[in-house]
Amino acid sequence: MSYSKSVIRDLIEESQSAFIEGRGIADNILFTHELFKGYNRKGISPRCVLKVDLRKAYDTLDLPQHEWRADKLISRKKRHSTRGLMPPYLFVIAIEYLQRELAQLAKNKNFKFHPRCKKLGTIHICFADDLLMFCKADITSTRLLQQTFLKFSNSSGLQANAEKSSIQLAGISDSTKQDIMQELGYTEGTMPFRYLGVPLASKKLSIIQCWPLVEKITQKINCWIAKLLSYAGRLQLIKLVPFGVQSYWAQIFQLPKKILKMIEAMCRSFLWSGTSTITKKALVAWDKIWTMKKDNLWV
Repeated sequence: MSYSKSVIRDLIEESQSAFIEGRGIADNILFTHELFKGYNRKGISPRCVLKVDLRKAYDTLDLPQHEWRADKLISRKKRHSTRGLMPPYLFVIAIEYLQRELAQLAKNKNFKFHPRCKKLGTIHICFADDLLMFCKADITSTRLLQQTFLKFSNSSGLQANAEKSSIQLAGISDSTKQDIMQELGYTEGTMPFRYLGVPLASKKLSIIQCWPLVEKITQKINCWIAKLLSYAGRLQLIKLVPFGVQSYWAQIFQLPKKILKMIEAMCRSFLWSGTSTITKKALVAWDKIWTMKKDNLWV
């Protein structure tokens, strides 16, 4: 197992970013965000994104069969049981089989890439059990993509969760859209497209679209209200959780100033009053809270 971890980074293609040292969740989000720019424009070229949620991914992997299919990836000398918690490195190796099948699909002359993906040779990206697949929005390309995924699914035991999976289509007529959706069996997703906890839109996020961020931080703060925390304890929680959640969004988007001020006001109120209700009670100016103290009390 330790040997597998030491070589996993060289073994796994860059299309996977979960559980791989040096790769982060933001890479997937930034890439997808760039692809979605212009999805609402008229007259754009046909494009399709399949969002596939793998059902109970860590429980349903059929490893012995997968070993036979991907014997170049997993040694036959050692058998790994999937009972209980499956090692993350084993899961990403299983997904790598899909990468190699899609690499073969890229050589098919009948398959057409999603706009801006051909030079990169990108057909999919994956973070744990969240899989995105890209292609041109035509019947042939989407069918070939679906057939490749089903081949992987049948050999690995990893099935798509239809309730959480969806398809995004742009640049095609309504009739073509209906034909593709009927062929694949996916429902059409809505914009903004939610991926890995953040909404992705074709243009700048509005205040309403950022509201889930405010609600999430409010829920976090409300969970702490019942706890008897000192000022130092509250500040430490604010630094680790609410501002951490905000930073996660901010590394992808430029958040509206109103949203930033609202988050700041909630954190300030929680620090001084212990509640999420916005008040003007403050013993020290907020900008001075983050100033380094000589005794390191607030650091």
